Amino acid sequence: MKQRIFYLEKQLQTCQKANMELVEYMKIQRRRYEKKINELLKKANQPPKVIEIPKIIEKPVYVPAEDCQKMAIMIDEFIKIQKEKKE
Repeated sequence: MKQRIFYLEKQLQTCQKANMELVEYMKIQRRRYEKKINELLKKANQPPKVIEIPKIIEKPVYVPAEDCQKMAIMIDEFIKIQKEKKE
């Protein structure tokens, strides 16, 4: 009977030690959880970042008639070359 009591006391001590470790671990986890919650609340209370899209107002560029004609010729030549490649 004494051996049984000794064995049970030993088991009780082991269980109490495991329980203390688990309780301590839970406290640490709880502190980490609360810290993360506080960080998230701080971030949630911050104003959102504003991204400004620059407004570009393009001014018309004057292109002389000669340049327009040259561009038209170049475009026609390009179209002609593309058609020849297809054939």
